[in-house]
This record gives sequence, structure tokens and C-alpha cells, in this order.
Amino acid sequence: MVMAFTLLFSVPVLAQGVGLSGNFYRQHFELSPGETSSGDVYVLVSNPTSSPVRVKMVTEAPLGVELLLEQDDFALDPEGEQKVNVTVEVGSNAAPGEYTITVSAEAYREGTGIKITGGGQQQAALIILGESGRVIVSAVTEDGEPFPAIIGVYKEVDGELSLVHPEQRSRLEARLAPGDYLAQAYSQNFKLAEESFSLATDEEKDITLVCYTLCLADFSVSPIYSSDDKLTSAKIAYTIANLDKLLKDVRTVLKVGLDGKPLDETELISFSRLDVGSTGGSYNYIPAQGWQEKHTYSFIIELYVGGKLRYQSAPQELTPGQAQPEVPSPTSGSLPPSAAAKPPISWPILGGIIAGVVVIVVVVLLIRRRRAY
Repeated sequence: MVMAFTLLFSVPVLAQGVGLSGNFYRQHFELSPGETSSGDVYVLVSNPTSSPVRVKMVTEAPLGVELLLEQDDFALDPEGEQKVNVTVEVGSNAAPGEYTITVSAEAYREGTGIKITGGGQQQAALIILGESGRVIVSAVTEDGEPFPAIIGVYKEVDGELSLVHPEQRSRLEARLAPGDYLAQAYSQNFKLAEESFSLATDEEKDITLVCYTLCLADFSVSPIYSSDDKLTSAKIAYTIANLDKLLKDVRTVLKVGLDGKPLDETELISFSRLDVGSTGGSYNYIPAQGWQEKHTYSFIIELYVGGKLRYQSAPQELTPGQAQPEVPSPTSGSLPPSAAAKPPISWPILGGIIAGVVVIVVVVLLIRRRRAY
């Protein structure tokens, strides 16, 4: 079974006497003759009135296609609702093509048989494949071990990516119409890997997505200027995400280049043991020879485990003396605000402030004491 979440209509509005919601209207079914859909596809029928109603479900589909409903005739109490699962069954003699399939709910006054004006309706897209290929997508760690990432296969529809098959963990197998697709692997809302591929008629293709389970959830380079608009330093902010298991001997290294040539290498932080989760930090970088205007500095963070490179970020660039474009930092995902790195405390400045407050308090006490005499 192949589906893509293509929004054909906005969420159906409440009709008089019955409401119809659910996810059926978001589906884009692609099935070959003889195939049946799978997955959690449903409509949710609700009765917002103060009277009980009787609901009859009605379907529309092309010749050779049947919409199977878990229930098609039931009663609804006031403020009640009923979930109705929907399955699409394509017969072996169904003609290839693109179709619209419909599920409707008709409400009747309970005990009277009188139909209530209006009714809820949802439509979805169905493509019956005349030709297809087969793809298997697997998610593995950098060591080649299976990884329980969520795998999705997408196709560009009207400039947006639409899911064309229900997501699976670790391994996905699907029959798809010939065309261009994108496979992606996610874990804990982090996009870990992706690969574009094309599929031809009767072609069988294996795609392996290598998931870097030790990665950067966030990495940014921010210029810091003096009062006279001179670049003084670059603030490096980063968040390390470990998504799989406890790791030993982890090192985080910052590599700086100047006009494409290596310039500096600094260890940002190291761990003898790194637990699963996220860790944030920051570092102020100043080149030893000072900033060179109109020259481009590049910044890359590398993560090592046991001396072996496990992850390398995309480069971030900074050019002193030139307006910096506002480009979002490349990340593997997003973290809650609580995971953001906090700026370090300047203890010398804080100590000076405290000392100044103490002196002021002592002087005030002495003045009051003299006045008392």
C-alpha cells in the first residue's frame, strides 16, 4: 500500500447535524490491481447536537475499487463520536488511472427515518498503477547495524514533499509508480539521513540510509563586535546529540580555515563517558594573528569516539568587514529551549561588582554611626 499525505481540502467543516474529521482526506493512495491498503486511515463522525442521530456511511469509487468501512450504519448520542476505519481494495480488473474516492456521512433523526439536511464528506486521491517498481529502504548505524529510525518515502507534489508510503521503523518495503523519490530517516525528531532515488518500471532497488547517531543538534557562529564596530570574536554555540547508546572517549574538535586553508584546531570539550541525550556548550574564538578583513573564515566541528571520526558538520563561514547573510545554521533536528547553551559566567566581573557593593555598604554604616554621636 502506498499513500502520500496530500492536502486536497482543508479540514472538513461541520455540517448541519453531523461532523466529519479524521485523516482520510489527507491520503494519496497508490495501489496496483489486486492490492489492498493498510495503515491507520479513518474518518471520525461526531454529533454536536442535543439529540441522538442515526448515521449511514456512503462511499464513491471507480469501477473495480471498493472502500471497506469498519462500520456503515450506527447511532450517535448527543455530543457523541464514532471512529470509522477505511480500507481501499483495488480489484484485479481495475483500470489504471488517477481517481477521486469519497466517504460521506448522512445523518437521520433517530427513530424517525427523517434525513437531516446536509452531511459530512471527505475525498482522497487514488492512483491505480499500471506499471510499478519495488524499493527496500533500510536504516543502519555508522557501524552497519540496524537502527530503529522512522523511515519515510516522499515525492514532490506541487512544490512540497508528500509522504507516499506509511512510515516504518528500520526497514521499509514498497511498490511505487515509476518516478523520482526521496527517502529519509528520523529519530527523536532529528533527520539523520536522506537519499534521492529514481525508480523505473519493474526495477527493484535497495536503499541504505546510514544514520549518524552521534551528531550536532545545533551549530552556529555569531560575530561579536566592539563599540566601534570592529569584530572582536566569534561565538561558537553547539549542542551535541547522542541518540543511541552510551559512548566512551568522545572529543569535540573545532577546525577553523582561512580562505580554504587550515588555520586553527581547538578541542571544545571531551567526555570520558557520554550518555544518551543532548549536551550544549559555547566557545569564543579569536585568531592568534587577529582578524583579517575581507577574508573568509570557515568553521567545522568534528566528533570523535575512541580517536575515530564519527561526525563532521557542514561548514559555517564568517567574513570580517562584510555584512553577514542571515543563514540558519545547519542542524540535524531541533531541541527544546532548555537544551540551548548558556553563556559562561564572568567570575572576575561578578567579583568586582560584589566587592563594590560591600564597600558602599561599609561607608554608609560609618556615616550613620558618626551622625549618631
